Parts: sequence; C-alpha cells; structure tokens
Amino acid sequence: MYLILRRTSLLLYLGLIASLFLLAFLAGPTGVGAKVVLGLLYCSGLLLVAYSLLTESRRAYIWLCFILLFYFIAFVQAAFAPSSASVQSIQYLALAMISLLFTTSMIAARLLMTAETQA
Repeated sequence: MYLILRRTSLLLYLGLIASLFLLAFLAGPTGVGAKVVLGLLYCSGLLLVAYSLLTESRRAYIWLCFILLFYFIAFVQAAFAPSSASVQSIQYLALAMISLLFTTSMIAARLLMTAETQA
C-alpha cells in the first residue's frame, strides 16, 4: 500500500511542479528568462522538500502537507479571480493535484510512522 501511495505522491508532486511552470509560462511576463525565474519562484516551496521525499523521510511528507496548505489557499483565491480560460483550467487542475497530493502524503506519512513503530 505504501509503495502505491509513494509513487502516486511523487507523480502528483512532479505534475504539480510542471503545472506551476506551465502557469508561469502562460501568465508570466514576457521573456523566457523572466518566465523561468517566475516558475522557480512558484515552485520554491515544493523544491524545499524534494531531496527528503526521494529519501523516503516521514518528516518530508509532513512538511509537504504543511507547504501544500499554502498552495491550496493561493489556488483557491486564484480560482475566483478573473483570468483566461487556459490559465483558469490549469489552476483548477493544480488545485485538484494539491488536494490529492495532500491526501496521499498524509496517508504515506501515517503508514511510515506505523512501520517505524513496528520495527
């Protein structure tokens, strides 16, 4: 069960990073350099836990859930702001990925905790 949740979490994590970069390229300023910098700023919170997620740290999943709460708030606010249809569809997709990633990460952290206490 944990391996399925881990793979799902990593897939959603990478999908969320990709959607944030796509959002930066669609709604960002002109110039490729500025869009890349904006994409890195959008993803900076998620990139803080990237290494720890790859090493299967339980605390990384917990921190990821905490960080995702801030992304959730930002995307709920952005969902009600007027924007183009393509940008809004990416925002809704990112909001769904944030919700699923939060859920899978929370369950994965719980399963890791029970595995650590049983060992």
